[in-house]
Amino acid sequence: MTPADTSPARVLIPFAFTSDFDEVLRRDGLSLPHLNALLPHLAQRHWLEGDELTPSLPHERLWLHDLYNPSSPLPASMPLAALHASQQGLDAAASGWAFIHLCHWQVTPDRIVMGDPAHLQLDEASARAMFRVLQPWFAQDGIALHWDTPTRWLACSPLLADLATASLERVIQRDVRPWLPAVQAAPILQRLQTECQMLLYNLPENDARTAHGLPPVNAFWVSGSGALPADWNAAPAPRLPRWKNLDDLRHTALHGDWYGWKTAWEHLDATVLADLRQRHESGEPITLGLAGERHAVLLETAPAAADGLWSRWQGHWQTLRQRLSGARTRNNAHDTPATRLLLRL
Repeated sequence: MTPADTSPARVLIPFAFTSDFDEVLRRDGLSLPHLNALLPHLAQRHWLEGDELTPSLPHERLWLHDLYNPSSPLPASMPLAALHASQQGLDAAASGWAFIHLCHWQVTPDRIVMGDPAHLQLDEASARAMFRVLQPWFAQDGIALHWDTPTRWLACSPLLADLATASLERVIQRDVRPWLPAVQAAPILQRLQTECQMLLYNLPENDARTAHGLPPVNAFWVSGSGALPADWNAAPAPRLPRWKNLDDLRHTALHGDWYGWKTAWEHLDATVLADLRQRHESGEPITLGLAGERHAVLLETAPAAADGLWSRWQGHWQTLRQRLSGARTRNNAHDTPATRLLLRL
């Protein structure tokens, strides 16, 4: 007997759209039959709006908006590192926190481009050697480093409590300079960056990486900084795992891979969204979060009466459109409810 699926019927899909794919999405479309079948039965409960220059990402804002009191405004800086620290059993209420991402910067006369840390192929032994070298330098400036993963560490200091930083995904494959914290807001971090670059340059682990054709680790990126607001310190831990957060579209979206992104989206539709559709049809309430690079939308099962009314209205509208067009199919076969919604993200 197949065990019952006990995973939450709450799915969050980051990178559901990026403006890089606007033209090709309008032209070629996506085959998302299950999403198209679901949308008439889901109400748009909340939109979180921003733009491509908002430091945090829409799916981060949507997740925090849902996790905590939706009626209270989100802080200017997303304290994702503090929240993660609390999940790891650290005293997140004591200070400010941030993520420290090891990365490779490609420096040219007019640009400093951030490589994708996922491409570093950094093993734990090398990362721990770098951690041991850099930890005392951070400590000298009152910043305590905590190990998390090979390419991402946690930092704790009052200096980070009010520091606004950009999400890592905002800068991957881009010039980092417009996204760096202002020097006056983070002079210690700016100096640490310079010192750590010199330390990393001389590490034997980087020599070994270069010998094997891997990019050296020559910089770090700070993200997720801030302190948990006082009323968040009693964080609703049981609610943390209730979202199924899918990263299937992340890599292809960040690297502008339309065909890879299209394939991943259509696979999600055939698997995850097919499951959501089945659960909806069995009477289970579902929640779907879709996030692009600008906006995010929270979709939830519409009340039964409203769902029926919406379905009837949509049927009448479709009939009217067919009559007005002489019962012909639309000129653009890719103009579907799913495509129209994604283009708004």
